[in-house]
Amino acid sequence: MSHDDLIIHHRVQLFKYAKKYNVKAACQIFGLSRTRYYELLSDFVKYGREGLRPKKRPHPKMPNQIRKETEEEILAYVKDFPTHGPERIASELKRMTTGRISYTGGGIYCLLKRKGLNRRLERLLYAEEQGNGIFTDLLAVALEKRKEHHVETHYSGELLSMDAKLVGVIKGIGKIYHQVAVDCNSSFGFAKLYLSKKAPTACDLLKKAVLPTFQGFGLPLHRVLTDNGREYTARTENGKRVHLFEQTLRKESIRHSYTKLKHPWTNGYAESFHKTLLNEFYHLAFRRKLYTSLEELQRDLDEFLYYYNFKRSHQGRKLKGKTPAEKLLYSTRCRALPSPKIKFSKNIEKPNVSKSVNLTC
Repeated sequence: MSHDDLIIHHRVQLFKYAKKYNVKAACQIFGLSRTRYYELLSDFVKYGREGLRPKKRPHPKMPNQIRKETEEEILAYVKDFPTHGPERIASELKRMTTGRISYTGGGIYCLLKRKGLNRRLERLLYAEEQGNGIFTDLLAVALEKRKEHHVETHYSGELLSMDAKLVGVIKGIGKIYHQVAVDCNSSFGFAKLYLSKKAPTACDLLKKAVLPTFQGFGLPLHRVLTDNGREYTARTENGKRVHLFEQTLRKESIRHSYTKLKHPWTNGYAESFHKTLLNEFYHLAFRRKLYTSLEELQRDLDEFLYYYNFKRSHQGRKLKGKTPAEKLLYSTRCRALPSPKIKFSKNIEKPNVSKSVNLTC
């Protein structure tokens, strides 16, 4: 049964229901106005069941629409130069045809949108389909950028994202910075306020907040991701890392990873946590209260962090309505599960591994 036949059947049922009960009740149930009901009834009386078939509306003729011959010339240009935008296409065609094709960038854009070519990637795909293979490398780059990139972690403590940011200036105190750290699996966040963002502040957050929390949950911390700021790294001397933060990580057997230069989005968890603190805490706190000390602001920040980690539900792809503390406890329970025994067939040689495997979630 086609789509039109289903609509005809639906309208016939409407008439049967109206005959059995009344028109008002039928219109309420089928979601139609009484005016529309009588229009359908009139068509049914005149033409029978075929009168109930949906009418195909003709496409309006736009008087200033680009002619078909001109469209083909524009599409041929798009095939040869898919990286050019509407304005560039309009100016180049006007120059190449000595004014014969003189449309504005807006007119060219409407044509490209109608043909599904208003985006650069779509034009590159069109050129590739038409046999223009010289833009294959640009197409590969565009397709790679289109992919969604996520930080993949399998358990809490596998990767910790850290960053520092200027919060603002308070009269009588000066510039205030905060050091933040976020677990990339559970989104459990840490933040402390300082008067500078040098290496000792990063070490202080790590030693007094991050490590005690993970140790309390019974979880190891394996890797820390930071940018290349002076508070996290420095140049080597005689091939050895002498930076205080890196020495602290080495002492705790934690691996240190760095983001690519001038690519802050590669440290997305910390950047997102900056935005959350700014929008949900700092903007409101500075409007409600006049702070005169760093300790007073830190107390309110600690209260917000408790709400953020233990009460506020998160809608991210990993938490899906859970709180960071619930996700952290889930990782703790998974790592506490007994390790299963591995059984091998007699015909298969046993590999050189231990008899048990520790599961991580």
